[in-house]
Amino acid sequence: MDQLTILLCEDDVLIQMDQLDIIAQTAAELAHKFNVISFMDGQGALDHLREHGAERTILITDNNMPHLPGAKLIQTLVADHILPNNVIVCSAATPGQFNEMAAPAQLPESAFVTKPDYDARLAKSLRQAIRNVLN
Repeated sequence: MDQLTILLCEDDVLIQMDQLDIIAQTAAELAHKFNVISFMDGQGALDHLREHGAERTILITDNNMPHLPGAKLIQTLVADHILPNNVIVCSAATPGQFNEMAAPAQLPESAFVTKPDYDARLAKSLRQAIRNVLN
């Protein structure tokens, strides 16, 4: 079985470190190992998904990033037909605002974790996404 991959797009190093801690804690809770690849903007994730596909992949993305922000990344992945089935957006934008920016993605409400103070919500969303991929 291929290992589950988590793509993490976050340009703020401190937030990215916090998110990596949440991923590590979740991995320990679920007794599962993940391949985690971090990017400072959406372009790296886009390039990775174009090369490797989205199977067994969870995408965690910020919205406000340089070069290729989260909403534009989602738009591009939808257009390229490589949007992972499990996406978590960590953003100060509301789900409605983000979906307006990222149309036609129309991600479910459960895909959104609103910043700040989101640690528990991100862990919960990540656990659910992992279960979705593994089942």
